Amino acid sequence: MEENGNNEEEHLDKFTKERLEKNINDLLKEKELKIKWRKEINESSSIQAFFSGYHPSSVESFITSYLGIKYYAFKLEDYFNRKAEERRDRWINKAHEHLEIILQKKLFDLQCLWRAEQITLEGVEISYDFEEWSENIINCPFLETLTKEDIELYQSYLYQNDDYFGFDKYVAQDYDQLKEEYTSSNDNQECIMPEWYEFHNSRTGNGSLLLLPDTRGEKEDFYMDLWRKKNADDHKATIATTPQTPIDTRPHLSSYEEKDLLFFVETFEDRETQQKIRNYNDDSKRNKNQDIEYDRLVFKMMEEDEYIPIEAHYDFKEALKNAYTKFKNKKIAEHLSLAHEQYLFNKSMGFLVDGKGKSNGVRQIYYDGILSGRELNGEPRDFNF
Repeated sequence: MEENGNNEEEHLDKFTKERLEKNINDLLKEKELKIKWRKEINESSSIQAFFSGYHPSSVESFITSYLGIKYYAFKLEDYFNRKAEERRDRWINKAHEHLEIILQKKLFDLQCLWRAEQITLEGVEISYDFEEWSENIINCPFLETLTKEDIELYQSYLYQNDDYFGFDKYVAQDYDQLKEEYTSSNDNQECIMPEWYEFHNSRTGNGSLLLLPDTRGEKEDFYMDLWRKKNADDHKATIATTPQTPIDTRPHLSSYEEKDLLFFVETFEDRETQQKIRNYNDDSKRNKNQDIEYDRLVFKMMEEDEYIPIEAHYDFKEALKNAYTKFKNKKIAEHLSLAHEQYLFNKSMGFLVDGKGKSNGVRQIYYDGILSGRELNGEPRDFNF
């Protein structure tokens, strides 16, 4: 029988086997610790003296519950320490993140000037370098140091903005889309311009930088188009001379596709199993449709040790979001000055903050493409254009 059992376990998937083994080891460890701790309690005269003042049945219940609490406190020690640290430092950490948002606007304004060939920047060879430095902006060498005035401007933005709920870093240096939106007369165009950029432009007039010509970008596009055309022609020639492997046109089967899953269940399972899987599938869909954003929002609000005023609104979800946004903006604004002091200290000491290095493979494609395009156009393989 044991041999058959082992043979059957061989058919289990790797994930199930690993989870089964881990659970068995965890249970054995839990048993070992609880026996050890229970023995320590039983042999402690001071603990027994303490228990003597309580009803024996409640003492036994207390010990059982306490051993469970102690076990999870030990087992998840790192997790609880990390959560406590995150709660303690969350607002100063958020403030440091928002220092980077301020720097993103400074970087974007420089990109506009660089593309118009009004400035040169050490560390920038191609326009994609602005995307690269966006990922490591706190260490960007050519950005001016943030000033007290920069901090105060951003604080005023936070205090005035009741519906600020994030910053999309993926569009922070997207020159083409931001310029198209700024110069377009289409009122129905999707708005991706960060609200902080709009606020900054309204106070500084820097929106006019988007009206400058994209001289450098147009040159890069010219060379990239030559390189792409050469690649396309080479690819066509390769296809024409290479025997093609027949393509398997059969459709893919996926358990994540409801129609595939239910067809399999209704075709090959008995009625009892069909009903169980339908119930599971229906419950999964309901959970998927729940608004997780607001579940997390309420959890965050519950974690705070301060009152968070909620203003009246016809939609309670929007009321919650607006209330927490206003609270969050206030806390970040209050911690920005301290984050700025730490930032200035790091700058003065020459400290580098952990950040992503300039090793993006996409950059290499643009780098090689532009140089190859120059070569195809009979020009030197360099960036002096």
